[in-house]
Amino acid sequence: GGIPFSVDEEHFKSVFAECDEIENLVFMKDENGYFKGMAFITFATKAGVEQALSYDGDEYQGRILKVAMATPRSRGGGKSHGKGGKSGA
Repeated sequence: GGIPFSVDEEHFKSVFAECDEIENLVFMKDENGYFKGMAFITFATKAGVEQALSYDGDEYQGRILKVAMATPRSRGGGKSHGKGGKSGA
């Protein structure tokens, strides 16, 4: 998190590619296609992950990066339905 909304995706990828080979990079976007300021990166090696984690708290284009390991979603995933498990408007 903390990625500027105006980020150049190729530049961002090049910064993290310095850690190691990137197998996959996904920029999170909302239902209208607008960037949400978050990305998920899969590295080829654990060493790449460890190097990327060292960027946590670093400044990138005027914003502070939040770099962490992704945590698995709970079983069932998807959007929360709030109290009582019912979908609301």
